[in-house]
Amino acid sequence: MEDVGRFDIVGETVTLWGTIRTAVESDTAEVRRWPTALVGHSAAAYGATATAEHLQPVPPVHNGAAWVAAGLPTFRRVAGEERVVEMGGTLGYDDVSEFVRRFGGPCVTLGVQDAALDASGRPVPVAGGRGPVTHHNPGFHADGSALVTGVRLHAHVAYDHLRGALVTREETPGAGGTPPVRRPPSRRP
Repeated sequence: MEDVGRFDIVGETVTLWGTIRTAVESDTAEVRRWPTALVGHSAAAYGATATAEHLQPVPPVHNGAAWVAAGLPTFRRVAGEERVVEMGGTLGYDDVSEFVRRFGGPCVTLGVQDAALDASGRPVPVAGGRGPVTHHNPGFHADGSALVTGVRLHAHVAYDHLRGALVTREETPGAGGTPPVRRPPSRRP
């Protein structure tokens, strides 16, 4: 939040920055209308004016079943069978949603906090740990030793894809409706 004015009093101008995320792309237009109406009507209630601008569309991440199935053998081999679990949908956003949308592929989450999964698959604090804390929170922390697994996953996914072991044929949303053929690059010298 950026305010030009005094503390605890709405100043001459106020700027709020954030993202709008949806789990289903067809919901995006409707959800983007909400803050526009909210700021306009809230300001009008106090005799002021306000506008909302949407500067960057944020597509949801879609993990296609074919890409997840193709990646699971690599993920399990590198991280360990017991450490690879299916998670429910999230509203996480990263540049990866743009790449997955255009080219296909899986987006995975690397656990880096003092947490374990309970019987229902939800993250819970481990005894003596700080527990799970979301990004963009001052309490967020990451165990740097988990990055070794992350680097290994990236390297093995790339290697397996290049050798043809991690490929699939799946229609990629937004790619014009023609299913792309996933082939490793030529191995010619």
